[in-house]
Parts: sequence; C-alpha cells; structure tokens
Amino acid sequence: MPDIADILRRVWAVFRREGVTDDLAIVEHVGALLRLGEPLPASEELRLRRPPPTVDDAQALALLREAEQEVGEAAVLFDRHVLFRLSEMRPGGRYPTPRHIVKLMMGLLQLSAGHSVADFACGSGGFLVHAGGPQRLLGCEISPEWARLAWANCALHGKPNADIRIGNALWLDGADPELRDARYDRVLMNPPFGESVDPALAEHTLGMSVSRSETALTLLSLNKLADEGRIAVLLPSGVLFASGCADQYLRKHLVNEVSLEAVIGLPKDAFQPFSGLQTHLILARKVAPSDRAATWVMQADRDGYPSGRARDLTREPEPPSDLPRIEAILSAQAQRWTQRLPAGEPAIGVKVLKEGRRPCAAIASALGSASLTSVELFLTGPDDPPDRPTRFLLVSVLRDEDQTTSCIRVPLNGRRAEAIRDRAAYLQSIRHKLGLKKNDTDPGRKLVGPDRRVLAVAVDSEGQLLGVAVTQETLRENGYDLRPQTYLKAVEERRVLDSPATLLAQIRQNQAKLIDRIDGLFGRLDMAPIAGQKIPPPVWRDAAGDPRPIGKLSEDQERVWARVVEQVDRVEQGNDPYETPKPFTAEDVQSGGGQAAAATRFTLTLLEKMGLIVPMTVSPEGAGERAFYYRLASDRERDQTTADEPERDSK
Repeated sequence: MPDIADILRRVWAVFRREGVTDDLAIVEHVGALLRLGEPLPASEELRLRRPPPTVDDAQALALLREAEQEVGEAAVLFDRHVLFRLSEMRPGGRYPTPRHIVKLMMGLLQLSAGHSVADFACGSGGFLVHAGGPQRLLGCEISPEWARLAWANCALHGKPNADIRIGNALWLDGADPELRDARYDRVLMNPPFGESVDPALAEHTLGMSVSRSETALTLLSLNKLADEGRIAVLLPSGVLFASGCADQYLRKHLVNEVSLEAVIGLPKDAFQPFSGLQTHLILARKVAPSDRAATWVMQADRDGYPSGRARDLTREPEPPSDLPRIEAILSAQAQRWTQRLPAGEPAIGVKVLKEGRRPCAAIASALGSASLTSVELFLTGPDDPPDRPTRFLLVSVLRDEDQTTSCIRVPLNGRRAEAIRDRAAYLQSIRHKLGLKKNDTDPGRKLVGPDRRVLAVAVDSEGQLLGVAVTQETLRENGYDLRPQTYLKAVEERRVLDSPATLLAQIRQNQAKLIDRIDGLFGRLDMAPIAGQKIPPPVWRDAAGDPRPIGKLSEDQERVWARVVEQVDRVEQGNDPYETPKPFTAEDVQSGGGQAAAATRFTLTLLEKMGLIVPMTVSPEGAGERAFYYRLASDRERDQTTADEPERDSK
C-alpha cells in the first residue's frame, strides 16, 4: 500500500520545484485542488487561492486523488494528513490542534445535533468539523489564511454553510449586533497563547483590561455561552495561577459563577511538534455551582504517542494512554454506583470502569456530606497468588454529621469492594501477603491525605492516581490556584539512595551549617548561662591565654590579625566577665578601611583554615538579605573540633 506521507512529499515537491516554499501556502493550494469543481464560498475573502500558473496542477491533483483513495475521502486526507504537513507553530501561535485532543474535548462536551457550536480562535477548523451535525457553527479567526483553511476543512466535511468570520473575535463581537446577541450551547477553543490584546478593545468588549489573548478569549467564550451551555478550552499553566487582575478574575469566575467541572493537565508533549508548553484543559458548565459541587483535578501523563517532537500525529494514538480513561471517568458521573459501602449507611460509592472486559480504573466517591480523608495504595491483595499480585486501595471516609470514620478496601482488579472494621488489624492479618517483616512500617503509599480532604478519587488498574474531586471551598482556600499539582499527590516511589559516604558527608555539612546558624543566634543573645555553658560563648584561648596563628605571618597579615582579635564584645555576667566573639566583615579588618583587598580576604581564609575564625551569615535588622560575616572561634567550636578528631593510638 502506498505511504500517504510519501505521496504528500511528492505533492510538496511539485510546488517547490516552482518556487512555492511556504508550507501554509501549499496547504491552501492543496485545499483548492481538493475542492476543484465544488461551489465557492459566498464571501470572496474565504475563497482559496489557486496554485500559481507554473505549477503542474494535473500532476499534483493526480497524486492527491491517489492519496484520497488510500484514506477513503478528501476530508480525512485534508484534516488528518495535509494540515499536519505543517511541522512547527506558525506566526501568531497558530497550529492545527492534534486531533486526539480534539476527540477528547468532543467526548467530554457530549455534543448533539441540536447544539450550536462556536470557536473564537478556530484556526484550521478542527473543532468545527468534528462537531457532528450541530444546527449552527461559528468560527472566528483573525488570520485570513487560516480562516480560508477552516472554511475549506468545513466544506470538505459537508459543512459549507459554517459561519467563518475573519477578524479579531473581540472586535467582531462588538461590531456585529447579530453576533453580539448570539449565545452558544457549546464552545471549544485552543486560543493562541501569549499574543497581545488591545487594552481598549478588551475594555470595550469585556468591560476590563486584559493583556493576553488566551485570557481575553476565554472570558469572551464564557460571556457567549448559553445557560446550561458547556465550554472546553485549552490554557497554559500561567493562567491557572498568575497574579494578574484578569487571570485572577477569570479563575474566580470559573469557581464562583459557573460550575467548573474539570481541570485536566495534559501530557507535556501533547502538542508536539508545535509546542512544548504545558497545557491544561478547562471544562465548565454555565450553571450556578451548588454547595457540594465538585471539580475534578486530573493529570494525564500518556496520550498514546512517543515523547518529543518526533511524533506522527497523522496516525491514531496507541495504548497506553490516559486520555480515554479520563474521558470515561468524567463521563461516568451520571452512571449508577457499582457498590455503596458500608451496608446500612453508605458513605462511599465505588465504580469500576472497563476497557473491553478488563478493568481499567476505579472511582471511589464520598456520598452525602462525607469526604475522603485518606487513600492508600497497596501492591498486593490478601487472596492473590504470589506470582500474580494485584493492587488495592484502602479508603478512609469521614461522615460530617456524626464524625464517624469508615475504612473501605477497593481492589483495582475488578473484584468487589469491602468494608474493613479495623484497619490496623486487617493489615496485620495480611502482613505475610504484603511481604512485611516484624518491624517493617506501614507499606501503603499515600495517594491522598491526610492533610487534605477530597470528594472523590480515580485510580487506574496499575495504581496511578489520575485525579481527585475537590470542593469549590478547597479551590478558594488555595487562592484559586487551579494547577493540578496543587491538589494531586503522586504515588510515592522508592528513592534510589546515595552511597553511605555521600550521605554522611551531606549530614556533616548540614550539621556544620546548623551549628553556624545556632552560634550566630547565640552571639546575639544576652541571657543567663544554661546547663553550665556561658551564653554567648567566650572567645577561645589557648594555654598561654591568647589564640595565635600557626607559623609566621607576613607584616600585612599580622596587621589584619591584630584587628581580628579586637572584634570582641565584653559580657558582664555576675562576677565572671568575659569576652565573646563579635561578627565582623573583611572591610572591618582591612588596613586603611575601604573595600577589602584580595590579600585581606586571603588572610581571613588562612585564619579560617587554622580554626581561629569561623564564617557566618546574619540578617541585620531591617536588611532585606543575609550578609556574610566572620567571627573569632569560641570555646564551643574548639571543643567540638577536638571531639571530632579521631583517637590516636598512644603506642
């Protein structure tokens, strides 16, 4: 069978031989050839540009018809293959949205034939052509080239009457009364990220100043949404936590004014080869949120394609992928519970999702006014043979009305969940199955809690945490931060430890830093002795009653040393006054004052190596940052140094 990519390479070669090198222009010319003989759009602005006269139309068209036969129809050829000959983001942040992401968003919005659909940054029209058979389709696109591609894509898919508007959606909404008054049942959008917005235009249309395109277009989309309508929009991480007024307003609107159904972190390479920017999918419904309204916060790590830029988006994704499972979890909210536990007064509902006949994910959700306080993953079940271990969850649920707690065991292999009367006794009874020895600690891996309650949790059959459902109050308590990592705790992996020598060296280094910090604090205290120690500690003195450097110093070094020994404070403590080290800088002991010369700093380093002075950092009152100081060694450092020295054989 001929390779579609190879056929399209030959089509591209036909154009490039005649000097047409812009990929976007070739895509438009190909669209015109595929639409050859078909009705033209009513608007001249949307009419595709035909190839230059020098291009061999017949040869290019013959190749395109060959490719069309292989994929089945011209619409599929254009949408899944021709558009994805573009291998990088185009000016204005434009690129065709990967179709597996489009499919996910379509599935989550549950479109029907009676819905009206809008995309206010429609690009190549990917959302519009996959919208099924809605009665009304609107696409706004500021780039005339991309608007023509969107119309061609819609026409090839049997939707030539799609309403494609050329222009900034903010301006179009304000200038056209028909568009200004229209509302839509579904809005899907992948806006360009980071493009600037005319503040005056945003103020006129949105009633507030907005600087970034993704924020402005999302606010516009929410305004254009019909009551009970739903929106699915792709946004960068910055919008989910940025402190800008417009970004904060958008997040508060999503949490307080509509029902924020889900925030989904997509795999980091989901938009390669066009963009490596971390992107999130926001799903919301235009209804007032209820007191127990839940927002699913989810993270997908796999999407069925290899990581990096070398992914072929013309092919269908292959397992493993988290996206179908996330879609199934969110779509399962209206389904009946597989089980309700414990018996009598259920506080938790359990659903088991399947791919074919095999379990793929489990959902545990608190019922009524209950909440989940802890979810732990265990790596084998009590009835599993050693060669076929499975995984199960222990879910702790708290009823608010009577503050009683239940523990539920949820197997991830599709077996029935069960209530556990005594968690500790249960774990003790299966210690041998978990491979625990007598003194081993609890083997469960914390997926949720105990520091945060959630309403529901979703875990795949391998134990990967896919998402949690949290309340609007939880989102408010976290400052309307919508990043998934704020609410998800990944499964704790066993850490590969450094060598014992490296660990001991790190411990010793950290101890030294801690001692310096403590000494710095002691040096600023004025209190009575504690446990027989003088606080602050006295300056260290040798047997002769005075510290002396080892060996002979130069004349300049002696002058520096003479100033160093003067850096003391006198402590009047009862009948036993003494001197304690005082912090000083290199400039304090520099001969002649001014900035410390390299020779002075060298001398201080030498004195530090001899153990006569120690470095320290202090934060002077009113200072915005720490400053670097020295001070004379105290009795405590010398005692510690002596204690650290290895014992020598006296023989």
